[in-house]
Parts: sequence; structure tokens; C-alpha cells
Amino acid sequence: MAGVCGRDCMGCEDRQRYGCRGCLETGGNPVWGGCRVTACCHSQGMQNCGECPSRQGCPKPEEMERLRQQWEQEEQKRQADWRAGLARRTPVLEKWLPVLFWLSLVSMALNLADRLPLSQWLSLALSAVSLGLGIAALVAYWKLSVLSGRLRLVWRLQLATQIVGVAAIAAMLPALFRAASDPAVSDLMSVLGISIGLGLVGALAVTVMGMVATYHFCGAMAEELEQSDPPCQDLGGPTLFRPGTGQSLAKSWLLLRKCIFWSLGALVGLIVLALIVRSSFGFALLLLLGALVAALVLAGCAIAHLVMLWKTGRFFRDLRPVDPPLPPAGEYAAL
Repeated sequence: MAGVCGRDCMGCEDRQRYGCRGCLETGGNPVWGGCRVTACCHSQGMQNCGECPSRQGCPKPEEMERLRQQWEQEEQKRQADWRAGLARRTPVLEKWLPVLFWLSLVSMALNLADRLPLSQWLSLALSAVSLGLGIAALVAYWKLSVLSGRLRLVWRLQLATQIVGVAAIAAMLPALFRAASDPAVSDLMSVLGISIGLGLVGALAVTVMGMVATYHFCGAMAEELEQSDPPCQDLGGPTLFRPGTGQSLAKSWLLLRKCIFWSLGALVGLIVLALIVRSSFGFALLLLLGALVAALVLAGCAIAHLVMLWKTGRFFRDLRPVDPPLPPAGEYAAL
């Protein structure tokens, strides 16, 4: 099949390598850009250059050929960069994202168990186990931090979160030891109140910092997924690797990031407003109910984060660049 300019489209390497459908099938918009030759012929009501009386010495075919060759060189460089980036990030992500998933799942289960009416020492033991899981997750984030600056920021935020958690547990220990060594001490309730208060403040700080780190992690994952898509244009033809869910996963990560941002902002804002207007009991109660809804949305975001970790890890585990066979030329006409 010859193109408008007379070039053999079926034997063109662009068709085999990039899925180019030629100027005839695309109406003058092949994979490398708009074709001036096709536009010129159509504007004069002609099907190809062979019908044009001015075809001898016309510079347009040569200009389009230079444009095609320039696009091909640039595309080859983009593909080389893409393959190099994919080879660098895939082994890291397919290994450490599942690790993060299981660590996060166990940590979430321990946090739910800590909400049960447990003794102070058992609650402290669960906090210590959660801290150990947090340190293990910190190692995983450190492994991921080699991929981008955003992931390095996530690792630093997670490190700060663990430091705050350790400080909260360390602040609780003196009060607990004092209560255990002398249960008859006159200010026992005051000591236990201070211990519980420190624990709550520390838990709140760890939760907020963890959500901020998750917010940045969502953006980093979306960026990695977007960079894992092939550089060639999507024209409905074959792509450079098996069809996947990279773009849809990236959009889901960005949606999760927005949900975390607005929910966390609403939670903090409503709590602050409730403290400011505490003189009006009814209004303050309404604000606290709104904060409870925001907290429930954040809990849903935590579950969605687990699901996205699993799906993204599986995506990079199954990602194998391939060159699928080109469909017959007739199939393109129905696209």
C-alpha cells in the first residue's frame, strides 16, 4: 500500500516498530506528526501526489521525510531512556511494595487491637511491636528512596514519625513505672492521667505525620507509574509492552492523595474550631461530629492505601516489556 507521497507504507519500519498507520488511514496524521503532503493534496481535491501537475521539484515530500527521520531519532532516544528507567525502578518496586503492604496490614491490625480495653502494660507492648514494624517499614522506604527525590522526602517523614513515636513511649515509661512500683501513691490517678495524655498526644502526632508521609507517597507512586508508560503516542495501535493499568493506577494514587489532603485538613480544622467555640456546646458537638466523619474517611483512605500498594506491586511484578505482533492492516480501518 502506497501513501499519498508514494512511499510504501506496508514496508515502512515505522509501521512495524511504532504502529504507524500511515497518512491514508489516519487522514494525514501518522505517528510522527501532521503530514503537509496529505494536507496539500486534499486541499486541491487530489488523492495523491501522482495526480498533481506540480509534483516535479516539489519540496514537501523531502521536508516530511526529514521530519519523519528527526522524529524517529528522538523517539528512539525516548524509548532508550524509558527502558533504562524501567529497568532501574521495576526490580525495586516489585520487591519492596509487597513488603510495605504486609507491614502496613499487620500494623493496622495491631492498631485496631490497641483500641480494645487492654491493660497499660499490654497496650505498651503493642505499641512496642508497632514501633518495630514501623522501623521495618522505614527500611523499606529507605530502599525505595533511591528512585526519586519525592521518595527520599517520604523516607525522611517516616523517620521523623518513628522518632516521635519513640519519644512518646519514652515519655510514658516513667509514669507507668512509678504507678507499678507504688500503687498506693496518693497521686496515682494523676500519674496515670499524665501517662494516658502523653500517649494520646504521641499517637495523634504519629497519625498526622504518617498521613502527611502517605500524601507524598501517593504522589511519588503516581509519578513512578506515569514514567513506566511507553513514550510512543497511543494511536489505538500496538504499544511497546503488554497492555497494563499504569495510567489508571496513577490516577487512583492521585485521587487518594486528594482525599487524604482534604480529609486531614477538615479533621484538623474542625477540631481546632471545636476547641475555639467550646462555649457553644451544640455547635462544638456538631464540629466534632464533622471531625469524626473526616476521621472515618481517613480510615477508608488507609484501607485504599493498602489496596493500592498491593495492585501497584503486582503491576510492577507482572510488567514485562514485549513487542506484540502487528495486527493486519485491515484491522486498523475499524479503529
